[in-house]
Amino acid sequence: MLLVVADFAFAKPRNEGSAGRRARQRLYRCADEVRKLAENSRITSQEISKLADNSVDIAEQAGILLKEMAPNIQKIADLVEEITASSNEQAQGISQINKAIGQLDQATQQNTSAAEELAATAEELSAQATQLQQV
Repeated sequence: MLLVVADFAFAKPRNEGSAGRRARQRLYRCADEVRKLAENSRITSQEISKLADNSVDIAEQAGILLKEMAPNIQKIADLVEEITASSNEQAQGISQINKAIGQLDQATQQNTSAAEELAATAEELSAQATQLQQV
């Protein structure tokens, strides 16, 4: 269709009036605009093609990075699992230490109580010994 318009636009009729000249000038301008649009479309399609190629390259690079990251992610998961197990062991150890401290505290209190009883008994025996000496 563009060829037909271009052929029509550039064909010079023999008896051309001012209306015909104006129409032909409009067709010239129209054909020129169509050429400009076609050139812009060609440039734009080249740019789109470059962007698409770049997008493919970026996607491929992202895929490579993800493949490289996967083993590291697994290693991190394994380390987190080991840390969790170690933390649980530490918590159990701390619980045992707290229990032992509680038992030591209880033993200390019993010893204190026994020492107080011994002191009271010693005082009583001392008082009895003093009374026996006076008799």
